[in-house]
Amino acid sequence: MNWTHRPPWIITVFALLFCAGVVLILSIQLGQSYRNEQEHARTVAETRAIVLQSQLSSALAQLNLVLGDISQQITPQQLSGLAMSEDERTVLHGLLLDKLTQVRQASNIALINAAGQTTHEALDDQQTHISLPEDDVAMIRNNRYLERVYLTLRPESSSKAPVLLLARRVEDSNGDFAGLIVASIAASYLSPLLEQADAPPNQVIEIQDQEGFPLAALRGITHRSASIPFDLNPDALAESRRQARTITALSPAAAGNRLVSYSAIPDTPLALIVSSAAADYLRQWQRNTMLYLAGGAVLLALALLMSFFFWRSHRLSRNLRSKELKLQASENRFRQVIETTPVALLLARLPDCFVTYINQRAAQLFDLPQAAALSMRALDFFQDRDQFVDLVYYAQNGEPAKNVEVILRRHDGAPLWATLSLSTVTIDEQTVLVIGMNDITERKRLEEELKRRATTDSLSGLANRAHFMERSESELIRSKRYGHPLSLLMLDIDFFKQINDSFGHPAGDQVIQRVAEIARACLRDTDLIARMGGEEFAILLPETALSATLDAAERLRHAIETHLVITPEQHRIRFTTSIGAAQWCEEDQSISDLLKRADNALYQAKQTGRNRVCADN
Repeated sequence: MNWTHRPPWIITVFALLFCAGVVLILSIQLGQSYRNEQEHARTVAETRAIVLQSQLSSALAQLNLVLGDISQQITPQQLSGLAMSEDERTVLHGLLLDKLTQVRQASNIALINAAGQTTHEALDDQQTHISLPEDDVAMIRNNRYLERVYLTLRPESSSKAPVLLLARRVEDSNGDFAGLIVASIAASYLSPLLEQADAPPNQVIEIQDQEGFPLAALRGITHRSASIPFDLNPDALAESRRQARTITALSPAAAGNRLVSYSAIPDTPLALIVSSAAADYLRQWQRNTMLYLAGGAVLLALALLMSFFFWRSHRLSRNLRSKELKLQASENRFRQVIETTPVALLLARLPDCFVTYINQRAAQLFDLPQAAALSMRALDFFQDRDQFVDLVYYAQNGEPAKNVEVILRRHDGAPLWATLSLSTVTIDEQTVLVIGMNDITERKRLEEELKRRATTDSLSGLANRAHFMERSESELIRSKRYGHPLSLLMLDIDFFKQINDSFGHPAGDQVIQRVAEIARACLRDTDLIARMGGEEFAILLPETALSATLDAAERLRHAIETHLVITPEQHRIRFTTSIGAAQWCEEDQSISDLLKRADNALYQAKQTGRNRVCADN
């Protein structure tokens, strides 16, 4: 689709639709990625809460088993601390120490009698000392269905950590309250347990008792020394205790909503709270959002820029189209002039000389389609490529060729003569050869024919008398200059008149033609053979002494003597020749003198019986 030919409003509508599409795609992508990030954060928070819940529940269950084991190994008397010897106290103390070493989550194990007094402790340490308020002891004493109780010892000052107590009820044989076996779980155990989770800067993890008092907490660097930075959802916590599963809900906070997971520890009044801040789990989403928005802004800017350029292109294309129409009209006129010109015209670019244009007359001249010539080079049409290179060289140096006769080559390789004009012009900063040609093949053929007729005997095809005399004079001058030998033969057909009278003039003409053929076959290519008139022939032998001339004459005479001519009427004709020979000497001033001496020798051959060779001495 060529957009530059479309109305401008189509381009504007397309740009607006593209911008709207970009905004819609960005909105959908950002909304979906936000939901994905929130769901991922919810899954991470719940997974972290479940893992911590499982670890804490397992630790408390293990501690309860140890306390139950202790309750099976001691008596109510030992629990009360009365009437015990020193050895019994030592054994009981060793039992408590042994059980304490089995559970690393406990900081101390103590026995408390029915009056609420601590009778024995595994560790006699002030920092881990276990004592219960009388109200708590009374509450357990009066509720016989409380087998296991979790109590929180809150510190008197903020510098001390709270202590979680697990108290197991012990009864005597009558089912009456005998006392308690109590284990303390200090924050020194709970805090490392929470620290196993890699807390982001704004995350908060906290373990609370049944009254919401924090037993241990893990907080990111942002809230490390502050209270919980959000409002707890009591309904979600109650739902978690009721359904015994992790509940995640959004809680409002000053710095943005937080995802809070509430997990109740099974069989305990404790709760685990894991909170993730939007600033943490949406950090990557916010970065991606900025990238999406930046990319969208770039796309919108590109769309607007493209719209502007399309608009500009539309205006430019209209102006260009108008100029193209004018240029095309001008080009059509130019082509019309070129195609109708009577001169074959060819254009080729420099320096590679590839044809860029050829008119119909030139294509007909070279006998090939116009399109085929566009894949050829101008020098492919020249028989002599060096001549073409010279013409181009002189044209580039300001000496164009005008009406130069050259031999060109048709597409099938056949030569043709033409007058050629060659010059260079510059078109669009490109140097172009302009070659105009006129076919003169027929004229050259007529010239060659006239030349041939002027120098050749029409019947025999040999040189005529005038050409023979001209060539012979040149050879004579050369022989005189260099002192080379030169000989001449005069040949006459014996009884030629009788052949004409007996068989007719066509037979005589056939005999003359046969003599010419035999002479060309017996003599050298450098020897000049001419028909001087009638049945008389002259043969010039350059670079040949008289002895060699006589041998050549004898061969020629013998070949003629043994030859048989059969006419169309089936007449069988045998004939002979007489030959006179002469060699150039210093007394000969011209070729006529040499001819005269050879003619004298011919006369002598005829007078002495014909069919022989005589030499002029």
